Amino acid sequence: MAENPESPAARHSLSWRRSLWQAVLVVFTIEVGLVLLTLPWTPIWTNTIAVISGASSWRLVLLSSWVRGIVSGLGLLNLWAAASEITHFDR
Repeated sequence: MAENPESPAARHSLSWRRSLWQAVLVVFTIEVGLVLLTLPWTPIWTNTIAVISGASSWRLVLLSSWVRGIVSGLGLLNLWAAASEITHFDR
């Protein structure tokens, strides 16, 4: 027997799933934001195979402060999106 979608139990189940999905989304967005914010300024960025063995123009692009700043800016945008999602979190 299927549960009535208008029943309180069904609404509670949907609300719980939506809240769980939002929490997972916020955690994921924060993690991605922190990685994108900090990774371009660490030795991991400069010691990757693509940078070491890549063509000289590709290496110059990846090591450029402009590219690093753009990647860090994307990290800030992710953190801002997470903060926005937290402030509009459904209860």
